[in-house]
Amino acid sequence: MANKFKKWFKPPKVYQARLPSSPASAYIVFVGSDKRGFGGQGKLNAEYFLPKFEFGAQKAGVATHFYISSDVLVQNLHAYHSASIAVIFVYNEEHFRSYPSEKNVAAIVQRPNTLVFNAPASGRLIAFKTATNELLAARGVDVPKMVESSIGSKVFSNAVIGSQTPTEVLDETCDVDASRYNTELIDTRYEYMGNAYYVCLRALCVGPKLVDLYIRCRPVSEGSPNVHSGDTPLDPELLNAIYNDRVSPRLEELETICASISDAVGPCFFAHDILLGQNGRLAVCEVGWKFDDSTLRKHLWPISGALDFMQRTYTGAVAESAGTYVAELVSSRDASDSG
Repeated sequence: MANKFKKWFKPPKVYQARLPSSPASAYIVFVGSDKRGFGGQGKLNAEYFLPKFEFGAQKAGVATHFYISSDVLVQNLHAYHSASIAVIFVYNEEHFRSYPSEKNVAAIVQRPNTLVFNAPASGRLIAFKTATNELLAARGVDVPKMVESSIGSKVFSNAVIGSQTPTEVLDETCDVDASRYNTELIDTRYEYMGNAYYVCLRALCVGPKLVDLYIRCRPVSEGSPNVHSGDTPLDPELLNAIYNDRVSPRLEELETICASISDAVGPCFFAHDILLGQNGRLAVCEVGWKFDDSTLRKHLWPISGALDFMQRTYTGAVAESAGTYVAELVSSRDASDSG
């Protein structure tokens, strides 16, 4: 196990699978993918996120432990005795072979006083955009309306599974491929200094709690409403304007949306992509897992000092607050269970 562990961490001694050194009432336990450990999955920059998360949990009086796979955790579950633990699985929900084994998950879920984040049942659901859309719509969350045939207006067509997949906008008369994730096209244009931009928000959440919010946009002149992190212009005045004008006044609404998604899907480390409609709609177009969005964080680094709304991101305060939040959850769970 040691050699496998070294493959993912430098220096490896920083994060080792370790047993509790002294009895405590609550712990947080990270569990890596059986295939890839903690890295290489597009979900977690471990060396950036985990130390700050662990520090936040420690401030709340809860220790954080790390296991390279679900096998290793199951072998050591007995060491936690009756303590309350939060188990956080790290794997890519779109890569089904990276899931922890059903046998191990059952042993963990059935353990008393155990709170599980990123359970495979949740992963299998949100891996499919169509299933996520149907569930959230049934729960009253605004999502783009799915379509199965031409509707007399433009249609946004995406793959059912996967991110960074090719998308297209279909004209009113085009045939719709029913095997894809097809929805109404929501107008997300934002006008700034004589130019128009498509805007999509990314909300990072721990369960129901909104911990960070990114603005992603791209010029309409580029021809596609599909917005990715790398499309976002390095223009702090533009991004600050979008945040102050369209986002900040609606933070409470966004927090409510995030809480509703968690209630529907279960506790996870989420990344919600939310369309910022020109008409005021806040429509959830995709739900996935992420601990931190290192792609956008690195992309915006050259202008980070001028982005007031992202200062907590770049100081590590977001990861720290996530650790504190989970620590408080698992501690309160222990208190309620023991009471």
